[in-house]
Amino acid sequence: LSAIDTKYGKSDNLDDFCKKAQMVNYDSHRAMFESWNSHMWNNTSGLLLWMTHPAWPSTVWQVYSWDYETFGSYFGSKKACEPLHVQLNADDNRVVVVNTSLASFPKGTVKLTCYSTDGKKIFSKEQPVKIAANGITSCFVADLPENLPAVYMLRLELRDTPKHILSVNDYLKTTDVEGNLNSILSRQKATVLITGMKAIETTSGRRLTFTLVNNSKWPAFAVKLNLKNKETGETILPAYFSDGYFNLLPGEKKEITVDFSAGNEEKMEVLVSGYNL
Repeated sequence: LSAIDTKYGKSDNLDDFCKKAQMVNYDSHRAMFESWNSHMWNNTSGLLLWMTHPAWPSTVWQVYSWDYETFGSYFGSKKACEPLHVQLNADDNRVVVVNTSLASFPKGTVKLTCYSTDGKKIFSKEQPVKIAANGITSCFVADLPENLPAVYMLRLELRDTPKHILSVNDYLKTTDVEGNLNSILSRQKATVLITGMKAIETTSGRRLTFTLVNNSKWPAFAVKLNLKNKETGETILPAYFSDGYFNLLPGEKKEITVDFSAGNEEKMEVLVSGYNL
């Protein structure tokens, strides 16, 4: 409770509290796995999560619930455990690439960019890297300028060609010693649109593919997706989206897939929610 109040301010209602709790869960679970990543192949061989899916409702620890709803912790874990992952080490402020695949990337590029909470670029740094297979590649220390705003978004991007992103990872950061991120509450609401919806059959059910577009002048923070029954308003579960609790800069697009059991798609809709949508 204190962590949520400190980072995002006191909640007006239960829905607001739960939304903020998922952002804390995303950060905490990603941090656990990224700390494991930073010592992989050295002195760390595994990570144990306690109470990942208890039967009772909770806003902490759960990676998914009894009805298979996916929380911020689920997507934070998924992000940190992607086979090719760029991250910022919390202990030494070093940008590294963690590659758990058997493929190497001799011509990679890592880019660090800082954005203000209204989506303006305020600092960037880029460096070519040779990414070894099945190992950690150290890139550079994230030495940031001193004149950063109180709250900003730090984005890491790993590419193998100028237009092909292999991994992207966002961190909401603050210069406040207590970790106060409340200023993003004062920003105007973002608008996210869905385009290019397509459905295909899979061996286990159906898959939708579509594109999200931030059609506004403001970043969209902690975007979460769900499938809903248009007639009843109930959430359709299980439904596994390719990403969740991610950020979209103004004008930015993102390809999304969702896998679910076959049913009556005419009664289904995609619900887009977020911290400031």
